[in-house]
Amino acid sequence: MTAMRFIFFSKTNWAEPPRLRHQLAHLLADAGHEVVFFQRPYYPGQKNETSDSGHARIHLYRYRQLLHHKLRLHPLLHRVSALFEKKQIKSFMSELCIERNDVIVNFNYDYFFLRDLFPSNRLITIINDDFWSRAIGGYESPLKWALINTCKSSDVVLTVSLPLKNELSEFCQAELFYPWSDSRYTPPNLVTTRNTILFWGYINNKLDVKFIAGLANGLLQRGSEYSILFVGPIQCSSDSINEISRFSNVNFLPASDLETLDLQNVFVGFIPYRSGIKSIEVITFPNKVSRLLARGLPIAVTGMPNFIAEPFVFRLGQDLESDIASLQAIESHFSKLQPCIREFVETNGSEERLKQFMSYL
Repeated sequence: MTAMRFIFFSKTNWAEPPRLRHQLAHLLADAGHEVVFFQRPYYPGQKNETSDSGHARIHLYRYRQLLHHKLRLHPLLHRVSALFEKKQIKSFMSELCIERNDVIVNFNYDYFFLRDLFPSNRLITIINDDFWSRAIGGYESPLKWALINTCKSSDVVLTVSLPLKNELSEFCQAELFYPWSDSRYTPPNLVTTRNTILFWGYINNKLDVKFIAGLANGLLQRGSEYSILFVGPIQCSSDSINEISRFSNVNFLPASDLETLDLQNVFVGFIPYRSGIKSIEVITFPNKVSRLLARGLPIAVTGMPNFIAEPFVFRLGQDLESDIASLQAIESHFSKLQPCIREFVETNGSEERLKQFMSYL
């Protein structure tokens, strides 16, 4: 395959914990393509911090923006901001010598102006969150206006969630594009005794602190040897952390790659998210899940009613006795769950996702 160049637009810094945009950039670069990655814009008066991707074929750039997207409370503000950002992007276009065969990959729901800049280029927009649902004061209308115009101006619209796909279908034809595992399935040691429940990811206000505290207390009261381990950057209040860290069977570790974690005692990946929150309810397949599965870990969840339904996914949050019984069943059937986990990982790997993405060109 002839090497191509992909121009990424994102509101994420490269140094942030990996998300789909990082994953896709690595996937394309590892396949021999060049990636120009525009990171989160900075504001006038701010210092433009430079960074390096660590990959020879991924090149990082950054330009300025005028106004945070949530503060654009009228389409006019979107248009004014667009004029400013278009001028910023144009200053790079001549330097980068953008060609007609370059593919534009947009992760910003409000970049309706990209078609003006790249009238002849293939434009793929990826919507991986319902940003508009968190509008200031619930004022979604101007954000939805930007979303609709962004999608309508795109050649292809991809999304990571079935609810998002259904919502986007009102004004465009979106395709599902799930995350994938960066590594192949690694058979876990089936001899060791496992008693650790692992949460790996952002420790933030998505977590159902009340449920976690109740589960931890219930396990202690029943003399269970199970413990709950949280690994990741803490982004929630100290009150929330104190609510769950007061239990002796709850432990915390700083952010770490799964490759560097000792998973010998872990028997399940744990995602205890809150219920009744729209941004959580649209989640179908979080990025972290594919990586946990590649290490042979089944998944236990709360919240997320649209989460994928697979034999290795277990739903908690019904009642304490049922939850503990489910955890015991996961542990006792850990080895029996491996064939279906392995099949899922192998059919949703990097090669399959690369073929899928290239099919949209």
